[in-house]
Amino acid sequence: ALVREIDKNIPAVFLNSTIEFPETVKYVHNMSRLAKLELIHLFPEHDFFDLCSRLGPPSCFMPWCCQTQKFSTLSRFINHYNPNGILSVEGLRRLESKQRMNYKRVSINKAIPRKVTVCPIINWTTFEVWLYILWKRIPVNPLYERGFKRVGCWVCPHKSSSDFRLTELLARFPLRLCK
Repeated sequence: ALVREIDKNIPAVFLNSTIEFPETVKYVHNMSRLAKLELIHLFPEHDFFDLCSRLGPPSCFMPWCCQTQKFSTLSRFINHYNPNGILSVEGLRRLESKQRMNYKRVSINKAIPRKVTVCPIINWTTFEVWLYILWKRIPVNPLYERGFKRVGCWVCPHKSSSDFRLTELLARFPLRLCK
């Protein structure tokens, strides 16, 4: 929403790790349609579960999934379509995790060297994010209404135990989404 206030022609990129919640995939497509955004939907070379059978499950100590499912996917896209690099505007915030506390407003990730990342809401609190969402009347992913704090990959090793419990409950009692 912030980027669209500046330029309505910037495309949105969705890195589908193959372990996204179905609700998130549907939300991304619905939002791109509602906002009339060009959506670039990228998939990794390998399915997450195929890699798990070869590498074992990812963990906080070996989170190989970000590299294989996201970083390498985006690097391939950039190398092919934008070899000079891209500017990526992301909604990362310092208060989301201990690791993100050290993130900068503008940075380059060594895993994706041709991408400069700008995080305009890096210092926002959760309250400020929700105020902006309500002010701008931005539809939200229905998983937030079910209590999730993060709606990325459903097996992320960085998720809280409460989010894993919610994932288990969601599997038992799926959302009935409206069109």
